[in-house]
Amino acid sequence: MPIEFHIDASRLEDAIRGNVEEYLDRAAPAIQSAAKVVQAEAKRRAPVDSGHLRSSIKTRLTTDGSDLVAQVGTNAEYAIHVEYGHRIKGRGDRIIGYVPGRYFLKGALDSQRVNMLRVISRRMGGK
Repeated sequence: MPIEFHIDASRLEDAIRGNVEEYLDRAAPAIQSAAKVVQAEAKRRAPVDSGHLRSSIKTRLTTDGSDLVAQVGTNAEYAIHVEYGHRIKGRGDRIIGYVPGRYFLKGALDSQRVNMLRVISRRMGGK
C-alpha cells in the first residue's frame, strides 16, 4: 500500500538545460532522500501495538517512463485498514462500529512536502 510522488524528468531537463546528465545523476539520490523524510514521519505517525507496522514502512525508488517515482509504503496486510479505517463486525457480520483511519502515510506526505523540496534542492546543489 504505497503512496507515490512523481518527478517529471522531462521538465527537469528543460529547467537545467546544459547540465542534464550531471543533474539526473544527482536526482535519484535526492528523490530517495526526500522519500526517507516521508518514511521517518510515517514511522513516527504509525500506531504501535506490536511494532510490526512501524518497522515495515520502507522506501523504494523506481521509474515510470522518464519520471522518477519514490514510494513510501508497507507490506503489512492490515495497513490499509489502519490508514483508511474499517468497520467492526459483530455476530452474523452485523456492523457494530467503525474505527476511523489514522492516515499515517498520507499525513506524513502532506506534512513533509516543504521538507522534501528542501532536501531535493540541497541534494541537487541548490541552497
